[in-house]
Amino acid sequence: MENCPECGKDYDGDQCWVCISRNADIKQTFVFSLPVAFVGMIGTIVALSLYPPLKLNSLKSFYTILALILVPIAIALVIAYLWGALARYASLVRIMFALVAAVFVMNATFCFLNGTLDKSSPFEAEGLVLSKYYSDGKYGSTYTLTCTLSWNKERIEEEFDVNRETFSAANAGNTLQVEVHPGAFSMPWYRNLVVSNGRIIDLERNHQ
Repeated sequence: MENCPECGKDYDGDQCWVCISRNADIKQTFVFSLPVAFVGMIGTIVALSLYPPLKLNSLKSFYTILALILVPIAIALVIAYLWGALARYASLVRIMFALVAAVFVMNATFCFLNGTLDKSSPFEAEGLVLSKYYSDGKYGSTYTLTCTLSWNKERIEEEFDVNRETFSAANAGNTLQVEVHPGAFSMPWYRNLVVSNGRIIDLERNHQ
């Protein structure tokens, strides 16, 4: 009888069947968790597109995005550290795989429900265009207005992705109004942006 260096169990024969069984369980959990995490990631992107947070450095937005990035990284580092003895810590590894999937799903759910369940009346926040810039990417150009905005009794700086027409028409010094929704979970998000420079341009948010 020999002692398995990977799982620490004694076994007879050429293979440790405890390791084989535990590795199969780990693989099964990974195969299930990966598509769930992917769906959660896509869901988060869609939710943030439908209900874009007004101020990404607000605490709720900050912690949401931080968790989305740091939790999977931390878990990946732990798994890499335990790589030579996964079977020994099979239960922990399976829990971590499931946790990664849960983080993505929870973030998507939070962002989506924050907008969907928001029944509060929106208000118009006034601001000023400070500057504008565009960048060319693999999937096309992105047009961005950098603005200062009066919100929650303070002045904040915010960037809005706009369409090409609005980007061309808007200039530094133009006033603007943003339709702000409080958010069901107190994470404000915006719906429409109206820029004025002698004429009004109605804009659906983001890349329209």
